[in-house]
Amino acid sequence: LDGKDPAVALTGEENDFVMNLRLRPPRSGDDARKLFDGAKAANAELSEQLTDARASGALPAEVDATALAEWLHSVRVRQAATTAAPSPPAGGLKLTRSVSTRSSG
Repeated sequence: LDGKDPAVALTGEENDFVMNLRLRPPRSGDDARKLFDGAKAANAELSEQLTDARASGALPAEVDATALAEWLHSVRVRQAATTAAPSPPAGGLKLTRSVSTRSSG
């Protein structure tokens, strides 16, 4: 809605809110009601932003599936590159031969 690339993962305040909700759920009905009311207000604000974005032509009428698939592929490639196998130690790998201490007989 703000013209930036879509978020793939929550960050900042959104991430903090979700993690706090998961790790420290409301302890009372009043706390739950406050969270619910806050969520309703945020939803209303986002709905208004969506209506404005549609009216201004900032959002296309239909999704370009090819562009979306290409973007998603690029995200996954970047993610895979950052989570690839760890690099070997700075001194390199050293291969050694071990000698069995077990008796063969």
